[in-house]
Amino acid sequence: MFWRVAVVFLVKIIQSFIQKVVNWEEAKTRGYLAIIILLVMGTDLILTTISVERLHISTKRWDERLNTRIRIDEGRFNQRFDKLVGSLS
Repeated sequence: MFWRVAVVFLVKIIQSFIQKVVNWEEAKTRGYLAIIILLVMGTDLILTTISVERLHISTKRWDERLNTRIRIDEGRFNQRFDKLVGSLS
């Protein structure tokens, strides 16, 4: 029952309002506004893709640095532990 009412509401009220806005835009700007919006969204897509790729590269570098640091610290810990065990024997 709810979905029937919701669909009728969408079709009768919301869709007619959106159609009026689209018709007004086409009459006033002859479709140029839609092209401008498309260009802005396309540019945003490209810039976001580049930004995400840079972030991925940056996090990869940090991961490599941290893994290297962990290996160095682990080696130092093992050496100290071996010395401690040797001194106790």
